[in-house]
Amino acid sequence: MKSINSNCCILIADGFAEKSVSQAVDFFLRQGIKPTFLNLFVSPLADELYTKYGVGSVLIGDFENLSLPDGLLFAGGAACAKHFLIDPRVYQLIRQIHEATKPVGYLYPVATQLAERLRPLSLNKPLLLQERLRIDQFLHDFLHRIQLSSAMFYQQPTSLLVF
Repeated sequence: MKSINSNCCILIADGFAEKSVSQAVDFFLRQGIKPTFLNLFVSPLADELYTKYGVGSVLIGDFENLSLPDGLLFAGGAACAKHFLIDPRVYQLIRQIHEATKPVGYLYPVATQLAERLRPLSLNKPLLLQERLRIDQFLHDFLHRIQLSSAMFYQQPTSLLVF
């Protein structure tokens, strides 16, 4: 399959729902996109997934030196969401992603408390939730939004500065 020039990060923490994350990684690899795991902490389960899929991994503290991804997915799971809720770096990243008009999605199972906390940060842009959607439907929509946001970014004319 032809590779798409896009990148996506999947934000994970201890207690994430492995099944939906594995399905998302499989989907992106089939689309020619190699996702990167963005970790809050070092995790043995995450290490197993890196080995299994051969995808990249970055600790969120090291992410500041890298460019923003074209899209960000939150791993689902209530235990994982507890870590996201208390980490200020998560909120800072969400704000930056939305300011750059890039999509943010949340894999199944969605923790309601975290979704409600993230909505005000979305700057009137939708937080895409997998709930009630099949994983392939959700990921196709998410990928489409990545492509739309990339197209809008590249098609906008640069501002002319007049002194």
